[in-house]
Amino acid sequence: MCGPAGTMFCLGMSIFGSIFMGAMALMLKNEYQYLGEWYDTSEPDYPSYQEQRASALHNCTTVAAIYGGIAVLCAVGTCYHSFKAKRS
Repeated sequence: MCGPAGTMFCLGMSIFGSIFMGAMALMLKNEYQYLGEWYDTSEPDYPSYQEQRASALHNCTTVAAIYGGIAVLCAVGTCYHSFKAKRS
C-alpha cells in the first residue's frame, strides 16, 4: 500500500475521473449535439448511430463506476493512514 500522499492523489484522480465520465454519460444520454461526432455510419456493416451511442453510454457508466470503486478504496486507505498517524 502506498503512503498518505499517494492515497490522497489516487483519491483525487479517481473522484475527478468518476465525475468526468459521469458527465460524459449524462451528455450522451441527453444526446448533446457536440458529443459523438466521431461515430461512423458510412460503411454498411457498421452499427447504427443509436447502437454506437448506446455502447458509448454503457462504457462511460461502467468506467465511472470503476473509478468510483477505486475512489472508495483510496478513501479507505486515506482513513487508514490518518488513523495510523493518530495512534503513533
